[in-house]
Parts: sequence; C-alpha cells; structure tokens
Amino acid sequence: MTTHTKPRKTERILFVGGGSGGHIYPLIAIENKLSKDLNIQSVYIAANKSIDSFILSTNDKRFILLSQLTWNITSLTNVLFLIQSIYILLCLLLRFKPSLIISTASRTSILPVLLAKFFGHKIILIELNSTFGKVSRVLAPICNSTLICWPKTSGFTGIFNKTIRIDPPLRKIPLPTKHSEAPTITIVGGSQGARFLNRKIPALIKSIANSTRIQVFHFTGFQDLNMVKNSYGELPNIHVISYSDSLPEYLAKSDIIISRSGANIIFEGAFLKKTLFLVPISYSSFGHQFQNADTLAKNGCSILLNERSLESRHSQHLLIEYIKDKDRRELMGKQIWNFFFTGNQDLITIIRKFL
Repeated sequence: MTTHTKPRKTERILFVGGGSGGHIYPLIAIENKLSKDLNIQSVYIAANKSIDSFILSTNDKRFILLSQLTWNITSLTNVLFLIQSIYILLCLLLRFKPSLIISTASRTSILPVLLAKFFGHKIILIELNSTFGKVSRVLAPICNSTLICWPKTSGFTGIFNKTIRIDPPLRKIPLPTKHSEAPTITIVGGSQGARFLNRKIPALIKSIANSTRIQVFHFTGFQDLNMVKNSYGELPNIHVISYSDSLPEYLAKSDIIISRSGANIIFEGAFLKKTLFLVPISYSSFGHQFQNADTLAKNGCSILLNERSLESRHSQHLLIEYIKDKDRRELMGKQIWNFFFTGNQDLITIIRKFL
C-alpha cells in the first residue's frame, strides 16, 4: 500500500534587525537552523545601510530596507521617514501575513515590532548583549518572549519571567584548525568599530613582532585597507584583508582574536574556544560593549583592553604572555565556551511553541 507523506506547512517568518552585521548574522543563523526542521518562507527588515544590503544580498535573502529613526521625535526628517516606514510596513504585514516575528534589539526593530504587536502578531525578541539596551527595554515588555544568550542579562528586571536563555545563534563555523607553527592573531574591527583598531593595532603588533614570532590576519573593512597596509610596512607574515565571507575560517585557525566586544564576534570566538582580547567601543549605546567585555574579564573568559591603554607597555606584555603560553590560552578558551554553551534551552523547541 502506498503511503503519502503530508506536506509540511509553510511558516512565514519576518526577521527584523539591522544597522550592523551583529544584528543580521544571528537572524540568518536562526533561519538556517529552523530550515532544517521547518518549511520557512522569510522576509528580512533591515536598516537602509550598505552593510545591511550587502550581507542580505550575498546570503540570497528577501529584504526591505527602512530608514533608521532617531530618538528625536520632533525632527521633521524623522516624521517623514516615520510616515514612509509605516506605509511600507503596513503593506508588508497585510501581504506577507507572518506567523511569527523574530527580532534583534536594534533601532530598526522599534517600528516593525510596535506595528506587529498592534496587529496581534506573535513576537520573539533576542537580546544579544550582556545588558538590556534602550531598544530592548522598550520592546521586551510587549513581546511574547525574550531570548538571551548570557547567563545573566542585566539592566531590566521587569521581564525576567519571559526570558529564556539559548545557545548564541551562530553562522556556520568550521572546527578549530591550525595551519601555522607561529601563533596566529586575527584582528577584527566589525562594521562599527574598525577605524580605531585600524589606526592603533599596527603599532601594537609592530612593537612585539621583532621579538616574538607571529602570524597576523588583519580585517580592515573596505575603507582603510591601504592605510593599514602602509602602517605595517614590510613586516613579515602580516596579511591585511578588507573583507571575506570566510572570516569564520580565519577565526578557526587563530590562537588569539583581537576585536571590539560586540556580541557576534564574542560568540564565534567562544564557540571556537579562542583567547579574546576585547577593546570595547567607548561610545556604544548604554555602554553595552564595555559591559560585555567587563563581564567576560571578571569571569576569567577574556582580556579587557581599553582604548586609551591599547598601545601601552602593559598591553604589549599581556599580549606577549598569551602568545607564548599555550596552556593559558587553552584554559581561557574552555572557560569562555562553558560560559556560553552550557545549560541552555533548545532554540527550535522554543520557536515551535509560537508557530
């Protein structure tokens, strides 16, 4: 007797978040994970920025770009953007009819989430940082659930009954590998914090390269490639790269990662059990980058370097110590992995409850 398998229901999910890769890559990772078990039709709402368009286009996603609103509600430009965005979102919600909205806590998320709530849609908010920022404080109380990735996300006690801790959502990352006998350092500024590191890190690397054998991969972003190349000069084993889709592969073969302290790079380094030297952006909203780096440093999971002391002798000596001490690096790698990837609930199981 022939049996027929019932076709799986198509779930329409609206993914919301933008302004930086750190708000978009986790959403793509979540969709990829959901697609293994569910029939997914998706649309992304992101910010009208080149980085958002680039990431979503290269990942073959359907998306709509919105102008980012500021907190100044009296601005005429803001009002015009608001009217335009409301019209676009109303058309999208009425035509696409999403069964679920999954949003990271970016400024791009505010209007879509508020409108979706007004029309009765189910909403899951994801706070990626160690502390609730301004956007998550506004949106979390109206969402059906808030997913967190840190053992304790501070700053907002009013919604803890609706928070669920999950493994950090990650894009596909290869297993840790090693291709060089020399300790390998990878430097990543991210979409918001690359300029400062591009100006300061070459001097730090040059100060130790003459006495310590290392290999360096420095990711600059598209603007500063030539400047950084000139800063390193003829220093051997230095590879300066503007951008690569293969960044996770470079992280996998690193011994030390020097980066800003955005959640995305932290999660990827933690998964790979790497030693992280974190330099928080001093102007990040609600100081979330400092909170991220400080929380990890206090738990023995990373090294915190502030912008003012990046070129100091202390920073040089600390970096040299970890370059030379493999056991110390491995211990810190294990500690940061345990910090993020133990005792969490399954993402798929959680999302299924809302579909």
